[in-house]
Amino acid sequence: FIAWLALREALQTKDKLCEYGVTNDGSCCLCELHIETVHHLFFHCSYSKVVWKILLNLLGLTFNQTQNWSQTLNWLCSHIRGVELRGLLRKLSFCAAVYFIWQERNNHLFCQESRSPTALAQTIIDQLQKKIGRNCEIKDNRSLATKWRLQAAFFHPTIFWCKWEAPKPGIKWLNCDGSIRGDIGGEGFVLRDENGDILAARSIGVCADSILIHELEAIDRKSVV
Repeated sequence: FIAWLALREALQTKDKLCEYGVTNDGSCCLCELHIETVHHLFFHCSYSKVVWKILLNLLGLTFNQTQNWSQTLNWLCSHIRGVELRGLLRKLSFCAAVYFIWQERNNHLFCQESRSPTALAQTIIDQLQKKIGRNCEIKDNRSLATKWRLQAAFFHPTIFWCKWEAPKPGIKWLNCDGSIRGDIGGEGFVLRDENGDILAARSIGVCADSILIHELEAIDRKSVV
């Protein structure tokens, strides 16, 4: 939510508070050198730059921090796409960095508490490791996962060799199967004669229930056919 507000420039940074007459001090809470705008706080501030340098190094990215706000947004949109591990890490890193930088800014302003940018970057990394590393199957980017020290299970497809045996003459074989992965299920069947010729077949994706249920549903679908 904080990242969404930041992208819309809706966070109550000090430049806005000055406009509203809430305060006369518009200096950045983290560096105390420049006017605190959304763009400065998250990307131009010397404090935030250190945080981003650490994260971008882990992500294998380089960022031109002299860009204006619209250029920064265009850069973000073009570099945080994808649903694989690399894309997921980039999306979560952006959201976590914005959230924790804003939290640090508020700690400075309201609680007079502070952490070094290196410590804050490590907090972000620790949170991402917990978020992604638990019950996560990684199909690619093993080197990236190792770099982030993700305690995740690497997914290795298992090959099962099967041999179809022909039934006795006049008998038909019905093979059915069901599977689930996450919240997606699947089921299907194949009906063959004694020569191995397919008489009927069907597969369908369904909401996940249990493998047994999906296997039974596959048999039921065959009876309908």
